[in-house]
Amino acid sequence: MPRVLGRGVAFLGEGASDALCFRLFLTHMSRARRRPKRLAEKLLQIREALPLSQREMENRLCKKGRFKITDQNISKYERDKGIPPIEVLLAYSRLANVTINKIVDDRVTLKLGRKK
Repeated sequence: MPRVLGRGVAFLGEGASDALCFRLFLTHMSRARRRPKRLAEKLLQIREALPLSQREMENRLCKKGRFKITDQNISKYERDKGIPPIEVLLAYSRLANVTINKIVDDRVTLKLGRKK
């Protein structure tokens, strides 16, 4: 039987099954992660700096990534009513020409000029 050593680290001992290791890994990975407090603000800032409507942002994001997103999703993300998947954040970072870290790190301030 595994012994939990703290913060999701477990000592399984020799002969622990791969299935057990995998289940423990999934359990650890499914825990809620800290939500960036300024994410919605930064996503809105990116869209306004481009300057695009939510519908135009939807079209640009869909071209950058291989996913489907709606303007309602954009609205949810900007009002902090939902968290965008990593693929969407990556598309935002590519559109704004900033690293994804600058978008999700609350300690970093985005400095975007208004594009014409």
